[in-house]
Amino acid sequence: MRSSRIWIVIVFLLGSGLLAWVWNQKVEAERALSQARSELTAAERRITSLQHDLEVSSNELSECMEDLEATRGDMSLCAGELRDLRERTSALQAEVERLSASVEELEAARVQLEEANTQLEERRRMLEDAIGDMENRRRVETERMTEAFETITGAEALSTTLGTVLLILDRQGSILFEFDESDLTAESRELLGKICGVLLVSVGYNIKIHGHTDEIGTRDYNQGLSESRARAVRDYFESAGLPAERLAWQGHGEDSPLPGISDRALNRRVEIEITDSLVTYPSGPQGL
Repeated sequence: MRSSRIWIVIVFLLGSGLLAWVWNQKVEAERALSQARSELTAAERRITSLQHDLEVSSNELSECMEDLEATRGDMSLCAGELRDLRERTSALQAEVERLSASVEELEAARVQLEEANTQLEERRRMLEDAIGDMENRRRVETERMTEAFETITGAEALSTTLGTVLLILDRQGSILFEFDESDLTAESRELLGKICGVLLVSVGYNIKIHGHTDEIGTRDYNQGLSESRARAVRDYFESAGLPAERLAWQGHGEDSPLPGISDRALNRRVEIEITDSLVTYPSGPQGL
């Protein structure tokens, strides 16, 4: 009888410990779930903030483009005024020659010529100031778009001295292909979708797509394969709604491997270059 009671006590104690352990595990699980939900909410707020910043940058860039068009109109007007001033200067010079015997008339003509030159100089300074202001604003908007690409795609985005946006996808956020293939992988399609999301709300940009291969195979075959890969990305962009006239592509074959990379799979890639269409670039890539 006493032995039975001892076993009952032992079983009771073991059961109590087990229940306490289960209860502690439940509390820890609920605490971890609460923390995960808090982190998810913070991440969603961050994404919303980034999307809002991108929309603001796009709107400001549109305003910058409108201001530039207005400045171009002012430049055309000034060019007309410049022609008028040149005609007036020519007329004044003819008058000086005709009235060379009259010192007073010659002096009056000289004064008018100096006034005309002063007006031309003032116009020139005004145009230079307006163009400099527009270039500074465009550079600021370019830097904001660069930050948006880095945040949303995880890729490396750079700004050139010409104020263009240059997006090179190489080691991280890569658009890679299987060996001897030019079909886009699911991961590449997902990344291209993010890039399209930025480009569809942007204005004033051209896109150049550069295809590459590893060194396996003949140079001629790799050249054709690199062009097929570039065209695959180009076709994806067009199907996503980007204007075809802004899309250019070029294949580089095996001639542009990534420096210091031993994994040849990373050279089976496509790089995307996004440039400001207001800057004139030398011809070369196909598709423009």
